[in-house]
Amino acid sequence: MLKVLIADDEPKIRRGLAESLPWEEMGMEICGSAPNGECAIQEVCAKQPDICLIDICMPLLNGLDLIQKIYEEHPDTICIIITGYDEFEYARQAVRMGVFDYILKPVNEEQLKDIIDRAKAVITERRNKNVHMRQAEKMLKEHLPLLRERVLNQILMGALDAEEIKEALSFHEISFSGDLCLWRITPSGTDDLFIQKDWDRQLWQFVLRNISEEVLGYYGTVYTFFDAFDRLFLFLDMKDENQMYAADAELKAVVNDCMKTQLQTRVARAGGPESMFLIYQGWEEEDRKHLSGLVLQARKFLEENFSDSDVSAQQTAEWCGVSPAYLSRLFRAEMGTTLIDYLTKIRMQRALVLLGQTDLRIYEVAEKVGYKSQHYFCAAFKKILDVSPTDYRQSRER
Repeated sequence: MLKVLIADDEPKIRRGLAESLPWEEMGMEICGSAPNGECAIQEVCAKQPDICLIDICMPLLNGLDLIQKIYEEHPDTICIIITGYDEFEYARQAVRMGVFDYILKPVNEEQLKDIIDRAKAVITERRNKNVHMRQAEKMLKEHLPLLRERVLNQILMGALDAEEIKEALSFHEISFSGDLCLWRITPSGTDDLFIQKDWDRQLWQFVLRNISEEVLGYYGTVYTFFDAFDRLFLFLDMKDENQMYAADAELKAVVNDCMKTQLQTRVARAGGPESMFLIYQGWEEEDRKHLSGLVLQARKFLEENFSDSDVSAQQTAEWCGVSPAYLSRLFRAEMGTTLIDYLTKIRMQRALVLLGQTDLRIYEVAEKVGYKSQHYFCAAFKKILDVSPTDYRQSRER
């Protein structure tokens, strides 16, 4: 029930207001009454009423001063002024202070009920909003790790500009100084047989992430995510470059001891988060230098023909003049990902540009990056970036 407090120096008025309406039927109760402003403020503090009916002229503390004190300490309380004709100027002053409404003496029960009903509606709406806000805050807290992964992925892929990065980091409660270090971690070897044979993929990711966060967490707060190619990226503030390399060596040793596998790691000082995309691009370029001519040829074919929805591993292999099975094994060994996953990455990077810089409809973007079906494009986009194309575009427009 809502609580109503009556403050008036006339006992007859206080009794009349208390008996004027069917308060209980309206979902309310009279929680107290006060003959002057001083008593009223004590009652407000003790009873925490939702609505206060306040006479303008009272001894010790007048109605206007009482309202000011109430709003200072209990800003959500609704105050309704009761005033006489000769006090109307005070009532106007009270309205400027933000009182909900006023009613003239002698009090008309119908008018009073109308004002109280409106006050109740406002309180109900506020409470509903508060409930929704608490639910939203709870959901945000529960999903914050996933949301952080999404925004870090977007930053790394160059999907956000400097101002958007700043806003996204603030909203997701990610704090970086100017000493940001970036790690990229992949298992060494020519394939992922050790994952297929001895480790479930999700279990492997879980263990690798936990070990990495525990080792590097000694140096500060660590943020992590896996990209579409199962590579683990870690972000950590670290001022000392020697400490960074020492932490990298420690991480490799611990993973080798616990998981019985070697890691290939890349680590660099990014400075600020805006530089992460440039470092990522640099690593990708360096990786190309160690690729065989056949893999470079396959990459070139995919990068030039990604908009063709019929592009496949079979077609790529035929263009390269080798069997699909051989090319797939070689590509996976050197690139750490499959031909099709690499093709998907190219398509998503192009889609980011089209969504952010053109007014093309979603189905048109899908067609331009090699998808006949908008549904399959949206599913692939969300899998890579953890956000739908529509939501991504809207976030860019805000």
